[in-house]
Amino acid sequence: MTAFLADGSEWLTAWGSVATGVGALVAVGVTVWLARRDRQRNEASRRQDLARHESELAEERTRAAQDRADAERRLREEREFAEVLRRTERQRECVAGLLGAIGGLMPYWDAVPNLYGDPDWKPGEQPTREIAPYRQMECREVLRALKLAVDTQLVGLGDERAAEQCRMLAHLAQTAARGVPRDLRVRAGQDLRRYAIFVRTSLGNLIEAGQSLDPGAPQFPLLKRMPVHDTPWHPTSAAPGWTEAIRQEPDDPFYGPAD
Repeated sequence: MTAFLADGSEWLTAWGSVATGVGALVAVGVTVWLARRDRQRNEASRRQDLARHESELAEERTRAAQDRADAERRLREEREFAEVLRRTERQRECVAGLLGAIGGLMPYWDAVPNLYGDPDWKPGEQPTREIAPYRQMECREVLRALKLAVDTQLVGLGDERAAEQCRMLAHLAQTAARGVPRDLRVRAGQDLRRYAIFVRTSLGNLIEAGQSLDPGAPQFPLLKRMPVHDTPWHPTSAAPGWTEAIRQEPDDPFYGPAD
């Protein structure tokens, strides 16, 4: 009996040792599993934090790039606006100078033809005295002023058609001053005045509407056209303000007094 109890006690001791060992192994396994789980969680959290940080950094870079692009765009727009404003101011200054020169010639267009010489003059013939000497002198001055304005003001006009119209007006004036046939002199003065009115109207439209006017064909008067064409030159295309302009010009055949 005693031997049996001794053997049973040894078995219990052995099984207890086994259970203890198994428990230790389970504890170690659980500890390892928990440690691995914690490491995985920490790794996942670290990856999430890294991804969030990278996402925030990318957003900050995107915002910084957008802010930089917006700043550059605003700066570019401000520069473009300043440049447009500068060109507009320069254009207005040029138009004002040209209008002033054209306006100075308006009372003298009848004196411009043959101002510098009469192509029909013959040796021994008495010179004509249709234009008073002082008026001829004044006409020469305003004619030079027109030429100077055309030479100096067209660079900032910003409209090639308007610039060409101003150049043509100055060229026609100089051509007429150097001589047209006597029987065409009066009509040449009327044509020059009409073309000056048109150029003045075209410059005004350039300032008001942003573009010059197209006179149609012919684009400028022909100083030596046939005498049968006795109607003063006028634009053949619709020109805003043309009718009102000639009605307000006292020396034009179509002048109309104010109502």
